[in-house]
Amino acid sequence: MSSATYTRREITHDGVTTTYVEAGNPAGGTVLLVHDGWYGADAETLWSSVIERLAEDYHVLAPDMLGFGGTSKTVHFDRPMYAYRAQHLGSFVRAVLPNGTSVHGAGTSLGGSLLLRASVSSGAPIPLASVLSISGSGGPWRSEFGAAELGRFEGTAADIERMLEHMAGEFPGRDEFVEARMRNVAAPGHVESMMVGSIKPPAGLQRPPAPAPAAWPAALAQVRVPTMVIGCDDDPLLEPGWEKNFEGISRLVTVGTLPARHAPSLDRPDEVSELICRHLVRSGAGVTQ
Repeated sequence: MSSATYTRREITHDGVTTTYVEAGNPAGGTVLLVHDGWYGADAETLWSSVIERLAEDYHVLAPDMLGFGGTSKTVHFDRPMYAYRAQHLGSFVRAVLPNGTSVHGAGTSLGGSLLLRASVSSGAPIPLASVLSISGSGGPWRSEFGAAELGRFEGTAADIERMLEHMAGEFPGRDEFVEARMRNVAAPGHVESMMVGSIKPPAGLQRPPAPAPAAWPAALAQVRVPTMVIGCDDDPLLEPGWEKNFEGISRLVTVGTLPARHAPSLDRPDEVSELICRHLVRSGAGVTQ
């Protein structure tokens, strides 16, 4: 993973430290790249090749989410996971960019789901001008196989390699990817932040379930920005054709499919970069391609 075309930075805002990658043309629209959410994830390992391509025409920000990479290992037990992660990303954007600046969000897996949910959340936690989600369904349609694979982790490089098989085919820097994600796994607090869902109060203190959220993806009928949902036809972690559930929801929502596994930014960065650029042009951002 070459960092020749981008800079690693960190910023403290709202009491947390966020590490991020920045690159590109400040005169272009800003693209916010949001990474996946399995053990060891961070922005640079997922997006490095795409960052290099987008930076030719756009300003790129790729932060590590709470709990990941070098960002603070902060969790909130009193808020839904999507909500506090979106609030963190919104705070990051407002700390880095001038007041009132919106961003074009593109995310993979958890990152895509988070952006979709944020786009119709009250209070607009992230100032989004458009959304593109790759392999991020917003929560539902995980395959039975995917649920089993995602739930199995022993803290070894073999685990990272196993998940990588589901994410992508062969690509340059594959060994470096595994090594970098293992370093992230070893960071104090990372694994603990990933396991918070398994913490339960004593039986006498258990609370009733939270109210059911709005029906999904029907909630996207309220979206106000151009939105694209992309499924991958060789993705074993989600049900085949899950993206078709988003068809016809809104004139602002378009649906597509890539011939890829779960995270095509790794082994198909040119295709993913082209997809993002086409979506940005349709959304009125920056440079025509």
